Order: sequence, then C-alpha cells, then structure tokens
Amino acid sequence: MTTTPKEIVSTAASMEEFVREVYDFDRDDPFAGDGRWLCQRAILTPLNRTVDAMNDLLAQRFPGEGREYRSVDTTMEEEDAMAFPEEFLN
Repeated sequence: MTTTPKEIVSTAASMEEFVREVYDFDRDDPFAGDGRWLCQRAILTPLNRTVDAMNDLLAQRFPGEGREYRSVDTTMEEEDAMAFPEEFLN
C-alpha cells in the first residue's frame, strides 16, 4: 500500500508536543499491531542536533531497554583486508 506524504502544519508549542502530534502517541496503544504506523511517519530536519533531540524524545517512549549498535569499516586482520572490498565495508 503506497501512501501520499502529508505535510503537517503544527501549532505545537514545544518539540515534545510536535513529536507527539506526528507520531500519534495519544492513541491508546501506539505500539500495538505490526508497527506500520511508525513506517508511515517521518520528521525531516536540517540540523543534526535537532535530530538527536527528537531521537532522544522518541526513544523514551518505546517500550523495553534501548540498545546501541556500532559498526566498523575496517578489517581486524590484515589478511582479511583483501577478502572484503572497500565498498562492502563502507
């Protein structure tokens, strides 16, 4: 199912209120079901500090313990360096 992007005009007084509006956290249980509601929403912003602040607000609302995953773009052993092309690692 393809949906048409919708522009939201908000009168939110704070970033937290705006995030709540976009992600519809006032519903009974926004995490019930298959999670499609999350895939149908996005907030675009030009500043990384704003992205970080919004991510922090959203992470507090998700159930369960948060996890952070890190990646590497180099091999640990020199002989492995030829096994993986640079494009694959990046």
